[in-house]
Order: sequence, then C-alpha cells, then structure tokens
Amino acid sequence: MTVTTQVVWAYGTPTLEGKRFLHQQIDILKNQGATDGNFTQSSATEGLVIHREWTTINDANNWINFVSDYNPVSAEIVSE
Repeated sequence: MTVTTQVVWAYGTPTLEGKRFLHQQIDILKNQGATDGNFTQSSATEGLVIHREWTTINDANNWINFVSDYNPVSAEIVSE
C-alpha cells in the first residue's frame, strides 16, 4: 500500500535553511523505509506542488505534521 501526500509551497519558500532541514528529514525517513525519497514536482498558481509516496498513512501524516512547521500553502494526503 502506498499513500501520496501533496505539499504546496509558495514560490520562494521554504528558505534554503528550511530546505536543508526538510531534506535531512527525508533522508531519515528514507532510511527508516517510510518513503523511497523520490518526489514529483509541478507548478500551480499558488506555487510549487510536491507529491511524495509513503508506506503507511501514519508515515504520511508524520510528514504533513513535520512540514507544517515550515508554513506550506497546504499539506494533505491526496490518495491512499
């Protein structure tokens, strides 16, 4: 089973420092088997849209909770 999250970032966010912390967290989650670390990116009126695949709903929710500290436009599960 895979779960897909969608995070929308306004253009120019997160900061370079924020991106570094996000990438570090992805590396940790990848090593734990929660995600493969891959993502797809597209553009929208609001900014950049990032989709990631997760192993479980819990993993996806943990990611959404983590990224919320970096003020995305939105973060949600889009498929289960």
